[in-house]
Amino acid sequence: MHGYLSEPRDPPMLYEMKNLGVTTVPNNLPVSVKGGYGWKMIDDPVQSLVKEFKFKQRWRLMAFVADVMEYEDHVNHHGRIEIKYDKVNITVYTHDVDLVTELDLEYAKSVSEIRDDVENYSMEGFMELADEY
Repeated sequence: MHGYLSEPRDPPMLYEMKNLGVTTVPNNLPVSVKGGYGWKMIDDPVQSLVKEFKFKQRWRLMAFVADVMEYEDHVNHHGRIEIKYDKVNITVYTHDVDLVTELDLEYAKSVSEIRDDVENYSMEGFMELADEY
């Protein structure tokens, strides 16, 4: 893992939220995502952030899911991960309030960064990591 599990970070500040494309909206929803990292806001059945990630190599998909799960365990915040052959769909929201919170924005940012890193993994490096498990 490339820094995702280092010292816990503070929740994203306003400037970080702007980098994610997040703005406050007037319809009683605490946040809205516009453009940042390609995450979409849905409201059915509850307000959530969703994104589909597509992979050309299955081993990259496996590395991505493993890294995301390790990150989730570290921050104790878990999304729904669905694997469909070469795609991974992730949905996340804060269950205690059934809304998207800053915790979910940080999750979305970190998962997007994990995806970017996985694209730079080598097959040999992945096999070495797989041997450790």
